[in-house]
Amino acid sequence: MKGAIRYLLPALLLAATPAAWAQDHPPSLAPTEKQQVTASLGKLLTDAYVFPEIGAKAAKRLADNLAGGAYDAIVDPAEFGDRLTADVVAATADKHFRLAFDPQQVAEERKDGQDKDPHPDERLADARRDNFGFADVRILDGNIGYIRLTGFEDLEYAADTAAAAMAFVANTDALIIDLRKNHGGDSAMAQFLSSYFFDADSVPLFDLHAREKSARVLTQYRTLPYVPGIRTPHRNLYVLTSNFSFSAAEGFAYSLQNRKKAVVVGETTGGGANMWTGMVVSDRFYTHMPTTAPIDPVTGTNWEGAGVRPDIAVPAKNALLVAHAKALETLAATRLAERDRYRWYLTGVQARMHPTTIEPTVLHSLTGSFGPLVIRLEAGTLFLENRGGKSALFVVGPDLFGDEDFSYFRLRFVRENGKVIALVMENDNGTSRTYKKEEHEPAPRE
Repeated sequence: MKGAIRYLLPALLLAATPAAWAQDHPPSLAPTEKQQVTASLGKLLTDAYVFPEIGAKAAKRLADNLAGGAYDAIVDPAEFGDRLTADVVAATADKHFRLAFDPQQVAEERKDGQDKDPHPDERLADARRDNFGFADVRILDGNIGYIRLTGFEDLEYAADTAAAAMAFVANTDALIIDLRKNHGGDSAMAQFLSSYFFDADSVPLFDLHAREKSARVLTQYRTLPYVPGIRTPHRNLYVLTSNFSFSAAEGFAYSLQNRKKAVVVGETTGGGANMWTGMVVSDRFYTHMPTTAPIDPVTGTNWEGAGVRPDIAVPAKNALLVAHAKALETLAATRLAERDRYRWYLTGVQARMHPTTIEPTVLHSLTGSFGPLVIRLEAGTLFLENRGGKSALFVVGPDLFGDEDFSYFRLRFVRENGKVIALVMENDNGTSRTYKKEEHEPAPRE
């Protein structure tokens, strides 16, 4: 979510690999430093944590643990950061909280100011190399759009890329957005993308309740009155999730699911809703302090600790095929004029979901020359050679194969008395062409 965009992924590694840990022998913790860090962190929890009562509860837990000797044996700074992190998370159930031993980050923040990114050019260059999170945009079989989004980058820089991705899939019959490897980012990007799935009328998405000193600040996020390109408010949308999906990725799925705009397919997400602000704790410790909570007006709550539960629960690795099949099934049931074409592609997806193994002797019986088409068997896989090209085949049904590279036709082998005599190329538009098998074997490959 916003506030974590520049530090989100490094934050997850902070407890394991902050730059200061690269020192061979960081100075050990003295009892006085442990007292200082615990007291300073406790004050920040009390004064700044998004929910005052919970922050005070976590601060008391740390103070009680310190007084009870729970931290006496810890001398490694990294271990101390991990232990206090675990204690605060146990008291708050807040997965965005982190305390880390990171003197370098502390020094940078004190030098540049807490509201200033010390490495803006580097982070922008990294985001641009990652295409601002848009890792894959394509059209799946049956005119189903697919966008794999690995992060919600800063809308100020990523808006053009996002709009281009949405333009590419604008004419598809359904859309799948893959957030299985997405750990969050900028709330404004989630708002921008969500707006494509609503009419121009403004719709509330979520409210941000921020704690700033003694005041509570409310910011409302609504769908935008204008987005570049075509809105598709009635197109079937599927969002893929995993237990890795986190923060803004969860918020995107959560709000669209609650408004019946998307079917969530995959696993329950990580459960990190509250947004953090980086804060200096001491000369050597730095914290990510959750200071803001998004609240969905539909549910009156958010996904903190619970995650977003999928509408169709399947292992994350299977989510794309399941969503693809569901999209085609739904289209076949609702667009009767095109039912046969959707069913055509559905059989191909189902074949990949439930692959069939064929005995090598049977595969060998399918090889040969069929006019301009040549079928070869290599390492247990059938290949089609045609006009200088070569592509692998996969099993769709008995004596029926799909082509890995060309989804608009299938190859059906025709038998007579158990022997293959012809090959029929069947097209998705219902047309077909038959090629008789030639008596001679195809020439061996050089």
